[in-house]
Amino acid sequence: IEDEIYAKAALFPNTPFTLKKNVPESLYYQLRFAQKDWPGLQMVRASKRFYPHGQVASNVIGYIGAIDENLYYRIASEKDLLTTYLNSRAEGLPVPLPKGFKSSCEVEERFLEMKEKVYNLRSQVGKTGIERTFDEHLRGFFGRRQVAVGANGRFLHDLKASTQAVSGQRILLSLSVELQEFAEKLLIENEKERDQNFALAGNNHETIAPPWIKGGAIVAMVPKTGEVIALASYPRSNPNTFIEKETAEIHKWLESKTYIANLWDGTSLLERETLSVSGIDTYTQKAS
Repeated sequence: IEDEIYAKAALFPNTPFTLKKNVPESLYYQLRFAQKDWPGLQMVRASKRFYPHGQVASNVIGYIGAIDENLYYRIASEKDLLTTYLNSRAEGLPVPLPKGFKSSCEVEERFLEMKEKVYNLRSQVGKTGIERTFDEHLRGFFGRRQVAVGANGRFLHDLKASTQAVSGQRILLSLSVELQEFAEKLLIENEKERDQNFALAGNNHETIAPPWIKGGAIVAMVPKTGEVIALASYPRSNPNTFIEKETAEIHKWLESKTYIANLWDGTSLLERETLSVSGIDTYTQKAS
């Protein structure tokens, strides 16, 4: 713990960081009582993403992960641009509106919005799908707690300047969970049929090794309204993997260089989902 504190404090001295997550309830309260004696230690109860349907609609919903360097600097650059414009305007200098804005009021609203959303190096952001497209709407606004501390660094009381956090907006999709799950099962079942029929599909196909996963997609819509009620694709991933930071699984879903190398070395097996009497199973085979 001491090594981790010194290592991270040397790089980001003013940025709080997590020492350990998912601690037992008894340890949580034990350390809560110790906060008064250990300045800088703070036990926090926080929420985290959970996808109750697992792999169902995973390619539509997407997943979240740590903010990447490009996104962080793009957001920082936009904030700097808006700050420069607002400061110049406050000084009475002639300055053109930033690109994409129609009025100064829009610039001010956007600046306050970005300021309150507090993107930092520890932020979790949407990477794909709905999570990425509507990230700013889903993340809400962070609260701020300003406190008074004594000479020895101990907490005294909260200050009035503190603000409450605001939950993100709720997004309701037109997808039917039952129909989406059924469509994905059809695609999994179809993989086996296409595997069996591959040799009969054309001349000399019996001498060709079929692709390990052929993939597919199903789209179902309501003609009268245009609502998409199923948007299934195969293969699929499990977004909960990225929340729990299961490294091996993440390498597999992203088909990273490490995972590909392990396939070639034979330390990892090719995997695909299959339907059985008991439900959905995972079928494995060594890469050849």
